[in-house]
Amino acid sequence: MSELLGTINSRLAEAGRITFAEFMELALYAPGGYYRRAATRIGPEGDFYTSPTVHPAFGVLLGGFLADYWLGQIAPEPLEVLELGCGRGTLATDIRLAWRDGAPKLLEAVRYTVSDLKNPAIPDTALPDTILPDNQNPLPFRPADTGIPSGFSGVLLANELLDALPVHRVRKEAGKLREIYLSGSPLAETQGPLSSDRVEELTASWADRMAEGATAEVPVAMLDWLGRLADDLMDGIVLLIDYG
Repeated sequence: MSELLGTINSRLAEAGRITFAEFMELALYAPGGYYRRAATRIGPEGDFYTSPTVHPAFGVLLGGFLADYWLGQIAPEPLEVLELGCGRGTLATDIRLAWRDGAPKLLEAVRYTVSDLKNPAIPDTALPDTILPDNQNPLPFRPADTGIPSGFSGVLLANELLDALPVHRVRKEAGKLREIYLSGSPLAETQGPLSSDRVEELTASWADRMAEGATAEVPVAMLDWLGRLADDLMDGIVLLIDYG
């Protein structure tokens, strides 16, 4: 039995059933979970592509936007950039290469930090893809579980992070909203009452408009994360990029 499956089964033995959100969190982030494995996830040998791995133009465009922001709002003061969910650092490198070629003063003034989960395949302080050809110093790494520095001023950047946060799932049955749980061995979906006041609060405004039999996702973790981000950001801008 894999470490991850053992964790899920232990949780089921303890609780009887778990919400889809808890199952998703375990499957992605528990030891042995998808984002904790050393296997390649992105690119032709992985499971999916992201814009930075398709072409550096994505990073060039973001780099141009941030250069304009720095020149118009910050210069000549240093600019703090914290990239959340950085992966191997491909986007960070494309942005900084764009600065090197088009805004070298910003490259000298910026303090760019990358943040992600600790991955056994990547040393904490040396993301290989953040090393520029003419600068052998990798970017500083901030473990994701340390959060965002309180009172942060600068740019918070994340590409395809929000859709990796766990969601609750609800379904309209017999005119009532029911939450989807997982239980049993093998795992199977079951339904039950909404799991928390928070889920009930977030569904209250649209539950009556759901069609019978329809299923919806409730992004409790995402909204709570955005709330913490807003609390920790003292000044600056937030760039969150995702695709629906």
